[in-house]
Order: sequence, then structure tokens, then C-alpha cells
Amino acid sequence: MKYMKMAVIAMMALAFESQAEYLSVPTLATADIIISDPQSVSHTLVPERGLLAGQLNEGTPVALGYVQTIPKETSIALAWASGTPDKTNSHIIPSLENSNNTLTVSFFNPDAGQTFLVDNAINAFVLSATEPKSDWRYVVRAAHSQRVAAGTYQLVINAYLYAL
Repeated sequence: MKYMKMAVIAMMALAFESQAEYLSVPTLATADIIISDPQSVSHTLVPERGLLAGQLNEGTPVALGYVQTIPKETSIALAWASGTPDKTNSHIIPSLENSNNTLTVSFFNPDAGQTFLVDNAINAFVLSATEPKSDWRYVVRAAHSQRVAAGTYQLVINAYLYAL
């Protein structure tokens, strides 16, 4: 009888205990913890002086660009922020005075040669994907031989940190 009372008490305790431990359907919560890299980019574009209306030969520099990354070395991508794409690695820049007058240009890395396309959506080109560094230079040059009218052709270029 003593064992029977203990068994009944144990069963009652288990019955109450299972009701107290009921779990509902879980709800999930997530959080993305973002730790920023304090990398900064300095970007300068300097127009070539002394360009004249008329024939402009392929490869003629029209501007020089400088990009510096601080505090560490990285790779850089460039993208046109104005004008319209022409074909691979060339871009058409209209004159501010007359949009029918255009200048077709491309990026060139004097240290590594022709740049290559990495993002077609924004028309971005990498200066060099092989050697990260902190000081970059590039040339905007005539993409092909062309006749160019007198006017102001505004280059607007974005520089991006590029992760390999």
C-alpha cells in the first residue's frame, strides 16, 4: 500500500509537471551584426590641358585620376556616373553645350594596362585585380580616333573599393 501511494503521488506530480512545461510554436528572430571597416577613399580627377577641337587620336589622355585608400591596401573599381555606355570599356560623354557633340572615352591603368568590366549593371571596371595597394592612378583616354567639337565634356566617375 505504501508503494501504491507513492506511485499515485508520483503520477500526479508528473501529470502536473507536463502541463507546466508546454512549449508553443517558436518564433524566430535574427539580427545582422555589422562591423564596419574604417576604410576611406580619396578620389581626384584632373582634366588634361591644351586639348583642341578637331581630330583626337585613339589613346590620347583627356584626364588623369588618382585614388588613395586609407588605412590599408585594396583593389579599386571605377564606374561612369554620367554619359552612356558605347561598347566594352568605352563611354560616350556629351558636350554640356550641345548633346549632339560627344567624346568617346575609356579607362586605362598606366601600371597594368586595360581595365576590365566587373559589374555590367553599373558599368564598373577594375583597375587591377592582382595587386592591392593604397595609391592608384588611371587615365581617361580617347577610346578611338574621333573628331571632337569644341565644348565642355564633363567626366563624372565613381571609385569603389573592390573585394577580390
